[in-house]
Amino acid sequence: MNGEEVIMNNRYGRSRSINYSFFTLRYSLLIVILLTISMAGCGYYNPYVTREGESLPTINLYVDIWPNRTNELGLETKLYRRLITWFKKSTHIKATQDRQKSEYLLTGEIRSINVPSLSYGQFDQAVELNVTLTVHYAMQKEESGEILWEQTQSFQEAVSVTPDAVSTRDNKQKALAIINDDLAEIIYLRILNTLRSI
Repeated sequence: MNGEEVIMNNRYGRSRSINYSFFTLRYSLLIVILLTISMAGCGYYNPYVTREGESLPTINLYVDIWPNRTNELGLETKLYRRLITWFKKSTHIKATQDRQKSEYLLTGEIRSINVPSLSYGQFDQAVELNVTLTVHYAMQKEESGEILWEQTQSFQEAVSVTPDAVSTRDNKQKALAIINDDLAEIIYLRILNTLRSI
């Protein structure tokens, strides 16, 4: 196999030939394989799955709907659903709303939401907004009340503004859904890491 020769014009209008040979493809594949092996050798692991030979405890985690201190109605319920969806990805996290049956608590609150204008178009009309959501959350032992970790965190997501108010509101809801999913994923991974140290 001799490869394929491609003629390309550069920005000065001159032609040059590039020979994509079979050997170049083989060397590229070899480099990818070597990088993969080196990543495996340096201790990399997928944080979403249990490592081979790893035995994690299964916990009952109390999860309730967080207080919503913002004027965004229903945000607390949507966030709760995203958390439960992520927790269902692991057999080691049993989410419950029965505090008496739980060993650990995940508590939190939605503290604030801010939607300042980012940029403006003609006649000072906003064309993009930046939604900022701030939350506080913690994981603690139910029996002793010991806080294992807690975090105050802000998330931002851009929202496109259109002449149609309904469309703009939908864009804002999509941005909040992205933030909810990012937050739920962060908490899920942090709980898995906590289980590795219990």
